Amino acid sequence: MLSERVKKARNIVEAGLVHQIRDGAWWVPGSDGKRYLVTRRKGELRYRCELDLGGHGHSNCLGNSNGYMCYHTFQAILASAAKRKVEVAFCRTERDAELLTRLGGKVYQVRSAQGSGRVFVVVS
Repeated sequence: MLSERVKKARNIVEAGLVHQIRDGAWWVPGSDGKRYLVTRRKGELRYRCELDLGGHGHSNCLGNSNGYMCYHTFQAILASAAKRKVEVAFCRTERDAELLTRLGGKVYQVRSAQGSGRVFVVVS
């Protein structure tokens, strides 16, 4: 469920566990001590999430495919928003996001670079 993934991501960001390594790239924690590399494509709002295999490269995050966006990606988005001192809200549909903009803000569609997953983010 979207709200559960966002809540989990917020808790991790608030604990200071997300580390931006360069513009558009973050190391984020996963379950069971795993570590993920989340990257944003330049000039786009498309995110790739990959499990760090130590000295053996990376593997695609299964949660960032099959029509979903993983909570690791949400961590990167929330950390970026905190750095810029803006608030973000995640919505499953564009209609829900548009309703939130009545309170102020702008809607952005954020997509997975590894599948058809997408969410709508309201930035205010």
